[in-house]
Amino acid sequence: MAKGVEATGARAHPARSPLRERAFLRLWSAATAAGPATWALPLVLGLAVLEGTLSPAALGLTVIAPAIGAFGAGPVLGGCALVPTARHFSRRPPPTH
Repeated sequence: MAKGVEATGARAHPARSPLRERAFLRLWSAATAAGPATWALPLVLGLAVLEGTLSPAALGLTVIAPAIGAFGAGPVLGGCALVPTARHFSRRPPPTH
């Protein structure tokens, strides 16, 4: 049999590197940039407090704001994901053995 041809006669596609995909590169670069940004944000905000342009209370609110969104949306979105799943499984007939 010829190279790259399966038993069905269809050609096998060679593995393509994810580094050639634009979508992968965008995701990878965003994830790579998010790491240092997450690390640097409290440092930069702390320097703003030391300089006097940001109050300690505003610093606390700024640092906790992303977590508040996650704590609020997590239970709501988790429940939204469970409801269709529960409906799907409750309509199935019991298995017969």
